[in-house]
Amino acid sequence: MIKKGLKALILIGLVSLFVFSTPANAILWGKIDITTDRSTHYLDRYVISEIPITVRYKPTYVAFLLPATVTVRVTQSAPGVEASISKKNLLVDPESTATTSLILAPSSPDMEAGPVGTVTIEATGLLPLGRNILQLDPTSVDISVAYNPFTEIAVSFVKPLEETTPDTRLSIPVEIYNYGNNVVGVDLTVVETPGDWNYALSVSHLRIPPKGTEQTTYPHGAITLTLNSPHGTAISYHNDWEGLTLKAVARSEMKDWMWEGSSWSPSPDYPTMDALGTFLSKNKGFYVPGFEIFVVMAAIGLAMIAIRKRKKI
Repeated sequence: MIKKGLKALILIGLVSLFVFSTPANAILWGKIDITTDRSTHYLDRYVISEIPITVRYKPTYVAFLLPATVTVRVTQSAPGVEASISKKNLLVDPESTATTSLILAPSSPDMEAGPVGTVTIEATGLLPLGRNILQLDPTSVDISVAYNPFTEIAVSFVKPLEETTPDTRLSIPVEIYNYGNNVVGVDLTVVETPGDWNYALSVSHLRIPPKGTEQTTYPHGAITLTLNSPHGTAISYHNDWEGLTLKAVARSEMKDWMWEGSSWSPSPDYPTMDALGTFLSKNKGFYVPGFEIFVVMAAIGLAMIAIRKRKKI
């Protein structure tokens, strides 16, 4: 009975304070705290992140019996980041906490790795008192957002298939595309040699930037693969398919950041990716050693015959 009477007196006192105070919101009704377990978050391409948010309601002695209705919302998002709150409205008892989550996702897979901006989360609280609603002072917290590096490349032969003849030189253009979001260094090697063919690469290393937000195509590096078809040492006929496999190993210039326990740590190694491209060529035709001189002599003989015919006319 004593406890019930005490509660009634307190409620009457609250109503009296609300009625006779000018203005009512000038009364210190309480405070809301909002916290997260991190101040920075690294986003990964194609990954949705969930960050826990804790809301605590600390009432004053005036309102220690009233629960607060707290609304949590995103007031500012970083460029290229979609941010939302999983549960926006919370009912928080005095001296208690409630939890919700911040959902972060990339709005575009082409955001360049590195810092992109800040996400601001705001919490506002209301206290229902009869027909009146009292508003608590809002509070907010910031989270810095950055993109982790994502490494992806592709090897493209402009003409992946070509037919040639013995003892012929081919110049094959090759393009290495950077589909990732950071600068990569690419090492090029031939891992499958084309039989007796001779080959050479114009360069063995490339540095390729990522696609910018204003670009419509992915950047690439270009090299030239030179091939010399075999011919043998005697009169011979060739009708052979040969394949050459080019290996590209890309290495990011940035490290990944990983959430371990309660903090971020850089990855021990730089992210890498391997890509393969194959070129096929058919060496078809006869080869006669020294045959070229006979072709030249025949051409000269035909020219002389034509000249003599003109003189007779």
